[in-house]
Amino acid sequence: MAPKKTILFLFPLILLVLVACERDVDIEIPGGTRQPAVYGWIEPGAPPIIIFTRAQPYFGSSNFSSFEELFIHNASITVSTDNYSALLFELCSNSIPDSLLPVVGQFLGLDSITLASVNYCVYTSFDANIFGVVGKNYYLNIATTEGEQLSAVTKIPQPVALDSLWFQPERGDTLGFIWARLTDPDTLGNAYRWFAQRQGKDNGFIAPYGSSFDDKFINGTSFNFGVPRGDNDFAPTPEVEGERGYFKVGDTVIAKFCTIDMAHFQFWRSFDTQLASNGNPFAAPAPLRSNITGGLGIWGGYSPSYDTLIITP
Repeated sequence: MAPKKTILFLFPLILLVLVACERDVDIEIPGGTRQPAVYGWIEPGAPPIIIFTRAQPYFGSSNFSSFEELFIHNASITVSTDNYSALLFELCSNSIPDSLLPVVGQFLGLDSITLASVNYCVYTSFDANIFGVVGKNYYLNIATTEGEQLSAVTKIPQPVALDSLWFQPERGDTLGFIWARLTDPDTLGNAYRWFAQRQGKDNGFIAPYGSSFDDKFINGTSFNFGVPRGDNDFAPTPEVEGERGYFKVGDTVIAKFCTIDMAHFQFWRSFDTQLASNGNPFAAPAPLRSNITGGLGIWGGYSPSYDTLIITP
């Protein structure tokens, strides 16, 4: 039976190729609606950060000019908690002195050259009353000049620290992955996301593919897990051939291990699923999970704990 199934599957593909050889087929691809999209986060002791853009059409042009046009300006954005509300202001990189660009880049994970080349904009507030606090809910409300209304809520959960951290070679004696041991609390519904930064090599904390997970199958247990190095698309220096994805002996790595709420986890899990199926015509559609009412994206709270690992021979 297997050969027959194979023939039946291949026949439509062969027919399609034969028809395509006989005549040209013009397909008009619709532009799609450019929905407002939010990428926002808040951490303990830090201000809210909102990157507010319009979704880019899949077949749209990609260059610095088109990238800058994605940002939505002059929006009214507020973040509220405990009956206190703060109006966020828009901050763009072209209004920041060059001397401060490395500091801003460290926070956003971008290099100062990129920030100087592209007018990168965020909404934030320096009002300490709205800085993140563990255990609190944070409500986001957005109104655009075009009359669009968006809203979302997130919570900064209690942090859960890693038990230990170590380096394990995977390629020779110098290249490998970082491993960690975690004891998950005995309460179902915890979720996590991993970041790492190599001092002197990375502009900020980088999350690798598959950086988030929940405790559906490991609730209340202690277990080990390994993580590769995330791609540093904005590295000050080019990647060394053959070292992509690996940490290296001599690196000083700061691990940032965050607890996140379930909606935040579901967004990043669906994001990774889309990355895995990108370009695969046989993959099932996997829309991004969003907690934004009236738009796309994520408004998420992070509760981090930090650890430092010096990788030695």
